[in-house]
Amino acid sequence: MGLDYYEGAVGGDRSWTLIDAGRHTTIADNYGNGTLVTMMVGAWDFIDSDVEIISGDYSFIDELDENITIILDTLVASEVDVLVWNLPNMSFLPFLTQIFPTDLHHYFTEASARSEEHTSELQSLTNL
Repeated sequence: MGLDYYEGAVGGDRSWTLIDAGRHTTIADNYGNGTLVTMMVGAWDFIDSDVEIISGDYSFIDELDENITIILDTLVASEVDVLVWNLPNMSFLPFLTQIFPTDLHHYFTEASARSEEHTSELQSLTNL
Protein backbone atom coordinates (compact mmCIF):
# COMPACT_ATOMS: atom_id res chain seq x y z
CA MET A 1 0.00 0.00 0.00
CA GLY A 2 3.01 2.27 0.24
CA LEU A 3 2.23 3.53 3.73
CA ASP A 4 4.85 4.50 6.27
CA TYR A 5 4.63 2.74 9.60
CA TYR A 6 6.13 3.86 12.87
CA GLU A 7 5.47 2.26 16.23
CA GLY A 8 5.66 5.04 18.79
CA ALA A 9 4.64 3.05 21.83
CA VAL A 10 5.92 -0.02 23.54
CA GLY A 11 3.73 -2.95 24.53
CA GLY A 12 3.09 -2.62 28.23
CA ASP A 13 3.43 1.15 28.26
CA ARG A 14 1.51 2.90 30.97
CA SER A 15 0.16 6.36 30.20
CA TRP A 16 2.85 7.92 32.39
CA THR A 17 5.70 5.85 30.92
CA LEU A 18 4.64 6.93 27.43
CA ILE A 19 4.79 10.57 28.57
CA ASP A 20 8.02 10.17 30.57
CA ALA A 21 9.73 8.63 27.54
CA GLY A 22 8.47 11.46 25.34
CA ARG A 23 6.95 9.11 22.78
CA HIS A 24 4.00 11.43 22.19
CA THR A 25 6.29 14.41 21.51
CA THR A 26 8.50 12.32 19.21
CA ILE A 27 5.47 11.51 17.09
CA ALA A 28 4.25 15.12 17.19
CA ASP A 29 7.71 16.43 16.20
CA ASN A 30 8.20 13.99 13.33
CA TYR A 31 4.71 13.66 11.89
CA GLY A 32 1.93 16.09 11.23
CA ASN A 33 -1.01 16.83 9.01
CA GLY A 34 -2.12 13.71 7.14
CA THR A 35 -0.73 11.30 9.74
CA LEU A 36 -3.12 8.94 11.48
CA VAL A 37 -2.14 7.75 14.95
CA THR A 38 -4.08 4.97 16.65
CA MET A 39 -3.90 4.87 20.41
CA MET A 40 -5.07 2.45 23.06
CA VAL A 41 -3.77 3.38 26.45
CA GLY A 42 -4.91 2.62 29.96
CA ALA A 43 -4.99 -1.16 30.26
CA TRP A 44 -1.70 -1.32 32.13
CA ASP A 45 -2.68 1.71 34.22
CA PHE A 46 -5.70 -0.37 35.28
CA ILE A 47 -3.68 -3.50 36.01
CA ASP A 48 -1.01 -1.60 37.96
CA SER A 49 -3.74 -0.07 40.12
CA ASP A 50 -5.10 -3.42 41.28
CA VAL A 51 -4.28 -2.94 44.97
CA GLU A 52 -5.79 0.56 45.00
CA ILE A 53 -8.88 -0.70 43.17
CA ILE A 54 -9.63 -3.42 45.73
CA SER A 55 -9.54 -0.79 48.46
CA GLY A 56 -12.08 1.30 46.56
CA ASP A 57 -9.54 3.87 45.31
CA TYR A 58 -10.29 4.64 41.67
CA SER A 59 -8.09 7.73 41.43
CA PHE A 60 -5.99 6.10 38.72
CA ILE A 61 -8.82 6.97 36.31
CA ASP A 62 -8.34 10.69 36.99
CA GLU A 63 -4.59 10.32 36.50
CA LEU A 64 -5.20 8.38 33.29
CA ASP A 65 -7.56 11.10 32.10
CA GLU A 66 -4.92 13.77 32.78
CA ASN A 67 -2.25 11.75 30.96
CA ILE A 68 -4.43 11.06 27.94
CA THR A 69 -5.30 14.75 27.76
CA ILE A 70 -1.58 15.60 27.70
CA ILE A 71 -0.95 13.03 24.97
CA LEU A 72 -3.94 14.12 22.86
CA ASP A 73 -3.20 17.83 23.24
CA THR A 74 0.36 17.25 22.04
CA LEU A 75 -0.69 15.17 19.03
CA VAL A 76 -3.60 17.39 18.00
CA ALA A 77 -1.42 20.52 18.24
CA SER A 78 0.84 19.01 15.58
CA GLU A 79 -2.24 18.36 13.41
CA VAL A 80 -1.97 14.60 13.71
CA ASP A 81 -5.28 12.75 13.32
CA VAL A 82 -5.88 10.47 16.29
CA LEU A 83 -8.05 7.37 16.59
CA VAL A 84 -8.44 6.42 20.26
CA TRP A 85 -9.59 2.94 21.22
CA ASN A 86 -11.54 2.72 24.44
CA LEU A 87 -10.69 0.15 27.07
CA PRO A 88 -12.67 -3.07 27.10
CA ASN A 89 -14.33 -4.23 30.30
CA MET A 90 -11.24 -4.90 32.37
CA SER A 91 -13.10 -6.61 35.21
CA PHE A 92 -12.86 -9.99 33.46
CA LEU A 93 -9.07 -10.10 33.14
CA PRO A 94 -7.98 -13.57 34.26
CA PHE A 95 -4.80 -12.01 35.61
CA LEU A 96 -6.82 -10.02 38.17
CA THR A 97 -9.64 -12.46 38.84
CA GLN A 98 -7.23 -15.30 39.58
CA ILE A 99 -5.07 -13.31 41.97
CA PHE A 100 -7.83 -11.75 44.07
CA PRO A 101 -10.62 -13.59 45.91
CA THR A 102 -14.08 -13.60 44.34
CA ASP A 103 -15.51 -11.29 47.01
CA LEU A 104 -13.17 -8.52 45.74
CA HIS A 105 -14.08 -8.81 42.05
CA HIS A 106 -16.90 -6.26 42.39
CA TYR A 107 -14.22 -3.57 42.78
CA PHE A 108 -12.89 -4.37 39.31
CA THR A 109 -16.42 -4.20 37.90
CA GLU A 110 -16.85 -0.77 39.52
CA ALA A 111 -13.50 0.41 38.15
CA SER A 112 -14.49 -0.76 34.66
CA ALA A 113 -17.79 1.11 34.95
CA ARG A 114 -15.91 4.24 35.98
CA SER A 115 -13.49 3.79 33.09
CA GLU A 116 -16.54 3.70 30.79
CA GLU A 117 -17.46 7.11 32.21
CA HIS A 118 -13.91 8.14 31.33
CA THR A 119 -14.56 6.99 27.76
CA SER A 120 -17.54 9.35 27.59
CA GLU A 121 -15.31 12.19 28.80
CA LEU A 122 -12.70 11.21 26.24
CA GLN A 123 -15.31 11.32 23.48
CA SER A 124 -16.18 14.87 24.51
CA LEU A 125 -12.49 15.81 24.25
CA THR A 126 -12.28 14.43 20.74
CA ASN A 127 -15.60 15.91 19.58
CA LEU A 128 -17.04 12.50 18.60
